[in-house]
Amino acid sequence: MIDWDRVLINVVAGLSILAAIYLLLIGYRYLLNIISTGKIKGKNTQFAELYTLLNNQTAKGQIQFYFILKAATNVKFSIVDKDENELNVLIDEEREAGDYPVEFDTKTLPDGIYFYQLKTELQKITKVFKVKNSAI
Repeated sequence: MIDWDRVLINVVAGLSILAAIYLLLIGYRYLLNIISTGKIKGKNTQFAELYTLLNNQTAKGQIQFYFILKAATNVKFSIVDKDENELNVLIDEEREAGDYPVEFDTKTLPDGIYFYQLKTELQKITKVFKVKNSAI
């Protein structure tokens, strides 16, 4: 004969465990979001921001990359291929906190897909862009 009291206890216990795991997952994601957006003071004051190119990341001719440093740090900004081989190093020096535009002439590269990369002592950010200088 089925002991319905025992079945009910097991179902409630199982649902409680699933609810606890779900709440832990939500809390973990919330904490990561707070840290990544800088809402906790001092947690990401040294991280840089690298902005995405306009025009769906398709570049032609002279373009401008843009990044922000929130603290003085050594910065390396480069154009790399899919294997992260450096093709052009545009900046490799200590920079103060501030906003930095970086000019680049895409005519130095054949048409194709490339990446622009910002490295600091604490992070590496890589974003994709497509060079399309030839007319079709």
